[in-house]
Amino acid sequence: MYSLDRAKSCCFTGHRPGKLPGRALPNSYETVAIANKLDDLIKSACGNGYEFFISGMAFGFDMLAAEAVLRNPNAKLVCALPLLNQSLFWNSNEKKRYSDILNRAAIIIYPKEEDVKNGYMNRNRYMVNNSSFVIACFNESNKQIRSGTAATVRYAKSQNVPVINIWDCWKNKV
Repeated sequence: MYSLDRAKSCCFTGHRPGKLPGRALPNSYETVAIANKLDDLIKSACGNGYEFFISGMAFGFDMLAAEAVLRNPNAKLVCALPLLNQSLFWNSNEKKRYSDILNRAAIIIYPKEEDVKNGYMNRNRYMVNNSSFVIACFNESNKQIRSGTAATVRYAKSQNVPVINIWDCWKNKV
């Protein structure tokens, strides 16, 4: 897989829409607050020399984060795909959104082989191993052992990669 300059890279991890505040509905207060927080963090990171922002392109927070990267002209989106057919079972609107994001990405990392069993874990570890910090949207009060987001956050912490969790950002009303 393509190796990035870790000192200039960060990645994202977060829940699918059903577990996100506002269920990732485009105009919900919570989704707008998450998008605004992402914009602020990406702008700040770019101001501190960060260049590459890695999204795993899962439906939910990953795609919100990818879109935030694309809104910043100083940021380069890296899409790290766990499977070649990641969007196979998504509806047509989400497939179009996914395709539009991939078409605007600076770099797309494809898996070496189609590994349905380990593809997501391998992708998540790749993202952490190529980042100097992680931006997460993770409900830490929900102790789901099998959550990919939880596993990614645990892995980042085990590798001493700092995690910024924006889960509660929508509670801070402007």
